Amino acid sequence: MRLSQMQDIAGVRTVFNTISEVYDFADDMQKTYSKNQNFSFKSSKDYINRPKEDGYRGIHQIFIYKKGPHKDSFGLSVELQIRTLLQHYWATAVEILSLKSSLNLKLGEGLEYKKEFFKL
Repeated sequence: MRLSQMQDIAGVRTVFNTISEVYDFADDMQKTYSKNQNFSFKSSKDYINRPKEDGYRGIHQIFIYKKGPHKDSFGLSVELQIRTLLQHYWATAVEILSLKSSLNLKLGEGLEYKKEFFKL
């Protein structure tokens, strides 16, 4: 991903066994950080119910750092990616193929048959 496209300065990924665990954790995070003093919940995107064009699935949540010892970081975003182990394997395969082929499949680059394969 290009730096100019990034919305966040830090990221965390959590991987669960089932989709219900993913949704339970996402709900817990939203509830917890809606009341938190140091971070606030900003937004959530559900790519499980609405996969990205390339087939990516997972939940992305954005939190804003708003209070704490690092005043120069106030207002910066942290992204939390929540997905299943199978979704994580899929994303890893896309990353590896992109590295090996020097094409960024996440940005729509590559041969059509490779892109179609990962949409399945």
